[in-house]
Amino acid sequence: MRKKGIGMRKIFVGCLMAAVLATGCTARLGHFTVVSTKNIDWSRAAELKRASQKVQGSDNALMLIFIPLNGTWMPHLDTAIDNAIETVPGGVALLDAVIHSKFFFTYIINSSGYVIEGTPLIDPTLAAKPLPSNRIYAKMGKDGKISTEYLSEEEYLKRRDSLIARSR
Repeated sequence: MRKKGIGMRKIFVGCLMAAVLATGCTARLGHFTVVSTKNIDWSRAAELKRASQKVQGSDNALMLIFIPLNGTWMPHLDTAIDNAIETVPGGVALLDAVIHSKFFFTYIINSSGYVIEGTPLIDPTLAAKPLPSNRIYAKMGKDGKISTEYLSEEEYLKRRDSLIARSR
């Protein structure tokens, strides 16, 4: 008599099929001394400061078969660079940057993107600009992009009270 259940052969074949149907890869595109998408006044280079910690930025495209799920068909390297630079107030470039390309492929869901990591170069005159308010409202859109706006104290309190009332 044969035992009922899934045999080891079926499990092996299933795992092999899953591995063949789903592949992914990360490739290093390069290591760069300076990377930027901003206009930099190099005559003021002596005033620019190097940040103490590295930052990371990315841009991704996610597709279901041939339908873009996050609003874009292709990731953009300049968007990944901007996302990294803009994590630091006054950031104008990345030093010692490493750029990676990544993708994940199945026959149903596909993802590709760029990831960049580097040390921010900061323009103190841009970083020193006072913020319009110390209350910032951030919202993520359906496309995955984050938008921010500065709020007055009274507008902040209104939105906070509205969110608290909705959560009850």
